[in-house]
Amino acid sequence: MKYYQIFGRNNCPWCVKAAEVLESYNLDYMMCDMEKSPALLQHYKDLYNMRTVPIVLEIDLFEDSVEVIGGCSELIKHLEGNHDCEEG
Repeated sequence: MKYYQIFGRNNCPWCVKAAEVLESYNLDYMMCDMEKSPALLQHYKDLYNMRTVPIVLEIDLFEDSVEVIGGCSELIKHLEGNHDCEEG
């Protein structure tokens, strides 16, 4: 099973858009609102080498792997690329 994890803020338009994009593809995801946890958010930024939010991860439970997708724009490119491969 694969799902996506979003680290961000519920009041961030890019974070909200990332969630909407995942919903439009009918994909499982978990949104982690980090508004009240700035130190924890900084930890994830440092861990995944990201400067902004959202931080989008693809988690594969079968493979026990985590792939850093990036932000919202990278998520859209990632999903469009995977969608093209599945159809063509």
